[in-house]
Amino acid sequence: MKSLTGKYNRLPKILLRCFLVLGLAVLPDYASAGTETKPTTVLITHPKARELRNIKNLHDMGLLKVTNLRLIGIYHVDEYEDYEDAQAFIAEQAPSWMELEGISCDISPTTIYQKNGCTPVFRKLFADSAGIIFTGGPDIPPKLYGEKTSLHTVVEDPTRHLFELSFMFHLLGGSQGPKFKPFLPLKPDYVILGLCLGLQTMNVASGGTLIQDIPSQLYGIDKFEDGLKLPAEKVHRSYEAPLDPAPYVGWAVIHPIKFKGRSKISKALLPQAKTVNVTSLHHQALKKLGRGLKVLATSLDGKVVEMIGHKKFPGVLAVQFHPEKDLIWKKDRTYLARAGSKATNYVASWFEKDKVAQKFLKAFWGMIGKWLDRSSRAL
Repeated sequence: MKSLTGKYNRLPKILLRCFLVLGLAVLPDYASAGTETKPTTVLITHPKARELRNIKNLHDMGLLKVTNLRLIGIYHVDEYEDYEDAQAFIAEQAPSWMELEGISCDISPTTIYQKNGCTPVFRKLFADSAGIIFTGGPDIPPKLYGEKTSLHTVVEDPTRHLFELSFMFHLLGGSQGPKFKPFLPLKPDYVILGLCLGLQTMNVASGGTLIQDIPSQLYGIDKFEDGLKLPAEKVHRSYEAPLDPAPYVGWAVIHPIKFKGRSKISKALLPQAKTVNVTSLHHQALKKLGRGLKVLATSLDGKVVEMIGHKKFPGVLAVQFHPEKDLIWKKDRTYLARAGSKATNYVASWFEKDKVAQKFLKAFWGMIGKWLDRSSRAL
């Protein structure tokens, strides 16, 4: 009996060792399963197929590293834009972590900077996501920032601007509605990334204004031929393309930007160099800065704001250039600087040789990925 009792007294220790071994063996699977049940949800505005493809490419190349990414393209159902290409892309080519959501809610020019019919939808989208990307596009109606419309301004889809401006205002607040309580203080690490138009949307929604045409207002140029005489650092979109249009001639140009001072962001993105070349395609720029925003980078002459952040919220960043477009690295795409050029993608050819630009873009998207993961963990 004594030996029998001793045998059974040892059994729990043996079982305990077995359970520990089994636990260690399956622990990574449990951790992985836990991660999969909590995706990092990121919203993106104006989710045309090209915008979704840009994010897919960034993810596939390992530039945008986000834990268990879930991307939701959002748009207002009354936009003039046709999203059939995006629907086809989602159905046929997109990864399983991409989806679309058309939103129906009441919005008008008189209600965008206050609580409105879209407020409950904005609140739910904000609560369920780690961040949002506001993409590029056409000009904002100047009446939405209190100015008359220049003959150079081209407004294509007013409802899109109403929807995106109001969402941005709900996130950050602005001087147009000083008593309004924005969402971001509830989740200070929430990520807002503005790209080109997205930067302008951030500024206008916060109470800022825009320069409606860079060539005429900043450089006194109102003829494309005169634009050809400007140095590269003052050219923000092609003057060749509209002057001599031809198949595959693109509007994008390459020009340098410089950081204003040394902030945490500039140190992270350009630890050594003070300037970097970027891909640019715009004719408008920031004029009066919106409430709470700060300038992080400008054109070399300081006349065009190229990057802004927020004085309070660390995950808010917007750039006037395009770090997301696949023409930067898609060498097999034909994208000409001018008619008659050798059939090649001149933007990708430049990028392949510019090591500073390569390091900058890698650091840029690496930083955005880390911010989104940080925001997701705080949910």
